[in-house]
Amino acid sequence: MSTSDRENDSHSRNGTAKSIGPFQIQKRAQTFDTGAAPGKILWGIAEKKVRKKINTYRYQNFAHDKDIRILRIFPGKKSSRLECVLFTSALPSAEHLSLRSESAIHSYWALSYWWGEGEATNPITIYDDIEERERLQKMTPFNPSKIFYVRDNLAAALRQFRDETEAINVWVDALCINQGEEPDAVREKTVQVKRMAEIYSAADSVCVWLGAGKDGTKATFQFLKDILNLEYLDRLQNCPETSEKWMLVVNLMKNRWFSRRWVIQELAFAKSATVRWGSEEMTWPNFADSIALFMTKHEQMKETRSRAKSFSKISDPNVHVGALDPRALGANTLVHATSSLFRRSDDGKIQQRLVSLEVLVSSLFLAFEASEPKDIIYAVLSLAKDTTIRHELADPPSWPQPSLGIDKRILPDYDKSLADVYSDFMEYCIESSKSLDILCRHWAPRPKKMTPLEKLRMEKSEWKEEAVKMPSWIPFIDGHAYGGPGGVLNGRKNGDSFVGNLERQNQQHYCASGGLSPYVKFGKWEQPEQPGFRNEYQGTSKFGPFDGTLEVKGFKLDSIKKLSGRVLNGVIPAEAFEYGGWVHSDDGTFPAEVPDRLWRTLVADRGPDGVNAPTWYRRACLECLMHVDANGDLDTGGFGDLDDTPATMKIFLERVRSVIWCRKFFLSRGKGKGGSHGPLFGLAPPEAREGDCICILFGCSVPVVLRAVTPDRHSFVGECYVHGMMDGEALPLTFPKHPYRSVIGFTII
Repeated sequence: MSTSDRENDSHSRNGTAKSIGPFQIQKRAQTFDTGAAPGKILWGIAEKKVRKKINTYRYQNFAHDKDIRILRIFPGKKSSRLECVLFTSALPSAEHLSLRSESAIHSYWALSYWWGEGEATNPITIYDDIEERERLQKMTPFNPSKIFYVRDNLAAALRQFRDETEAINVWVDALCINQGEEPDAVREKTVQVKRMAEIYSAADSVCVWLGAGKDGTKATFQFLKDILNLEYLDRLQNCPETSEKWMLVVNLMKNRWFSRRWVIQELAFAKSATVRWGSEEMTWPNFADSIALFMTKHEQMKETRSRAKSFSKISDPNVHVGALDPRALGANTLVHATSSLFRRSDDGKIQQRLVSLEVLVSSLFLAFEASEPKDIIYAVLSLAKDTTIRHELADPPSWPQPSLGIDKRILPDYDKSLADVYSDFMEYCIESSKSLDILCRHWAPRPKKMTPLEKLRMEKSEWKEEAVKMPSWIPFIDGHAYGGPGGVLNGRKNGDSFVGNLERQNQQHYCASGGLSPYVKFGKWEQPEQPGFRNEYQGTSKFGPFDGTLEVKGFKLDSIKKLSGRVLNGVIPAEAFEYGGWVHSDDGTFPAEVPDRLWRTLVADRGPDGVNAPTWYRRACLECLMHVDANGDLDTGGFGDLDDTPATMKIFLERVRSVIWCRKFFLSRGKGKGGSHGPLFGLAPPEAREGDCICILFGCSVPVVLRAVTPDRHSFVGECYVHGMMDGEALPLTFPKHPYRSVIGFTII
């Protein structure tokens, strides 16, 4: 777990209300599972009201650039107090001349866990290091010791793993890295965090700790082990008790550990790993196979558990799936991603990294969150193929350094403002990919709010609090299909992005700008000491290089004349069909054929994974349009609960929902560039307004919507689908070459 997942890490999610007739049923708030029994959770909440415990243990400085601390847990019964000692050890890289350490190399295993919530109230006795290594220290009342407090989840883990007869060595970030705010602690933490990949890869093994366990823990792990029997897996379809077992696994996949961003590298770099939930244990390969096999039955599970069996159960997310799509949970992503990040040798050593930083940040790992927004990038740097030092370098250090040719824009720097971290990353991605599609992928967490302590420090300092201003071209994760990691639990919030899936070998679904290279210029202050963005995390001002403007080249295709209302909960309003050419006759009869631009727009002219839309979509669309309600609206979710709905209709409607969710249908004014076309039909982002500009930006695979703020500046509204303009049709036969000097372009703020 990251050292940035700190005591102020609090996570609560609000449920949504589903309308049923004239009243609303309040859904129970969907939250990630802590892995512990409910009583322990309530106790943790009550503890927040207790005065904060003060640690008496004081860390000693050490060669943090060469060594690490290891926690030795002394033997004891589970009921006895935890007694430990922290001592220094070199890492294997210390054998390199530039990192030679005076400490010996000691074996250890590493703990990967969720830090937990509430105050640290569990005392641990930590003895002073008397440099005893190879034999068991004998502790007496005369040995100097102090107290250190940890949270419930870590205390439960340490007690679970403590042996009654032998001492064990473990690396755990909350104890082995000084988490203080003093300058020495900050310096130590900065260096040690950069070595996390090496720390986990050097460990004998990594233990994934899911929590102290609860009533369903044993049954869940037994079911996962049973799934490994493929014959048993096939027989599950006919077992009446299967649906209850499905939910055991779904609830396991909602465990908080699977939502944390730093666990990706902790697991990815492990030589070997085990998963522990209370006293239950599985090896990671077996656990991963069980989850993967379970997900092959996703459609069956969805059919049996998506609907509550009784009114009293509809508000209980632990009983039925509801709007949750288990495929979007971090557990499913992690199982598949960890096997595709690297190419390994037979003995498990990493030979080659396979995935770029842009893919890791903006596409692959969106289901994982970090309490520090900058860690959305920093937590995956060591995994990317373009952010690590060249493999041919002999005995390289564990973290990329500017002197080795790594782009300094993406190196960890917690002193930079969040706006500058995001801008540097986007500038780097655009230069690397030669594409502007990063503007349309919603990946960036919002700036975190200041804590009361930070506000107090701000008031006492010479700096006044300013609103954090972020450019409109930074795509916040709110616009993602599930609105961020926590939103996965409550179902879809937005439509899928129109730009292609980067993890599928840089595949682009469309080519609206005809494959032209982008022209882009990030605005920067001419001198460093210009008014910039406040460093919102430290209560001081830091002047960053970026001024918040982005210059791009392209042209205006048309402007929006009419907009439908947002597609809420999958209900398509009647005006959307009218814009698409589906108009009832005066006698109320339906047209015999569905207009091509209507059915293609409903699915964005593509099938799943960006393949061309199957022609049978037209026939399925026609059948669906025969079932609009009295107002002419179509509830795309109304057919899913009916047993006799044709399977093809369900497939078609699932694709429609992934495209139109929360978007608006539009008609343009027509006679756009050169007067070459009539009114255009398509899908716009939910924030779109009448009069907004529909534009083609060179280097962007899809059209975008811009809004004029001043005569020479625009704000970025979002991507859009424009029927008949998605594959370069808007471009003239001849066009100026890069850098398009005759094209004025846009300045986006």
